[in-house]
Amino acid sequence: MLGFLCDGQWDGDRIPYARFVPTSSCVPPSADHHGQRAFDAHHGRVLLHGITRYDDLAVWDPITDKMVEVPRPPGSLGDRSKKATVLCAANGVCDHIDCHRGPFIVVLVGTNNDIVKVDVDNDYIEDGLDEADVHDILWNGIRRVPKDMFACVYSSESGAWSKPTYAEYLDDDVCWNRSALVGNALYFVLRKFDRILKYDLQTRKMSTVRLPYVCTKMIFTDFVRIELTAMEDGRLGFARVEESNELCLWSRNEDNKVTRDEDYKVEGWTLCKVVDLKKLFPLVDSIILKYCLVGFVEGVCVAFVVLENGLFTIDMKSELMKKVYEGHCMSFVVPYISFCYPALEAASRDDGPKVGTSSASNA
Repeated sequence: MLGFLCDGQWDGDRIPYARFVPTSSCVPPSADHHGQRAFDAHHGRVLLHGITRYDDLAVWDPITDKMVEVPRPPGSLGDRSKKATVLCAANGVCDHIDCHRGPFIVVLVGTNNDIVKVDVDNDYIEDGLDEADVHDILWNGIRRVPKDMFACVYSSESGAWSKPTYAEYLDDDVCWNRSALVGNALYFVLRKFDRILKYDLQTRKMSTVRLPYVCTKMIFTDFVRIELTAMEDGRLGFARVEESNELCLWSRNEDNKVTRDEDYKVEGWTLCKVVDLKKLFPLVDSIILKYCLVGFVEGVCVAFVVLENGLFTIDMKSELMKKVYEGHCMSFVVPYISFCYPALEAASRDDGPKVGTSSASNA
């Protein structure tokens, strides 16, 4: 991990922006990206989106500082929710050691709305005024109802977006959390946090994978944030905070074994690591710990947690904790993993500006 992207310090307009914080001697020439925030990162590239318009996408290479603007997706897509990521175009036949200068693809998934015109004057006469009726009146009879899910792929080689593929609406929307690439499939978080969306890069079909029931002593247990990751052995994994203060790492298995409470089992998952956050942060309230997870580093089992304006890494193997950044209102961290040659590294040290507020070190 050469660094990570998080929300930079708010500027005069109180608008957060994408900030690259190095965790190695490789410092990119451009650390701050005002007017943009990080969407995701894979294979040595970072996908940024505009703050005022999410369809304004750009692919950034922190090592070379090259920025490539991506044409906006078809206008009919992304009316309800969306998530995008960037990948090497040669996924499956590339070792991804030095492919950040080659062709890339951007995968966009999301949900659409249908626009329905409602007769405001007559809709609530029979059954009385309800919440939906109030909404219709406020919006002059225009109601947005879920329609379907979509997926679309942009290719830097063709310079165009593919024809969208569609699937039935899952009664859930795509979340902003990072995606995970495992084999030939991309996995995305859904907002209810009880399932994840699988997108097959070869067939371009979508399906869902159920998650184990969350074990927690807190209320509102249906919505406990998860962070997806690719495990060291190449399997799909995810992390979340359970039992109010346990940082749990789960791994997808092939033999359908379950290693937690049988009353809440979902076949296909194994609990492989638990870290007691109270031992690391004894003075922090459990309610705050429940919501502290904001990122996860694929392949090395390192979690990002934010507490009291400080960003920390937790090594899930050694259970060592380290403060890596200090800032305000950080809710989303995108780790940047790539390979940097010494010559490029030296050039970055000599010519690139340093991030003065960072206390990051190797994770």
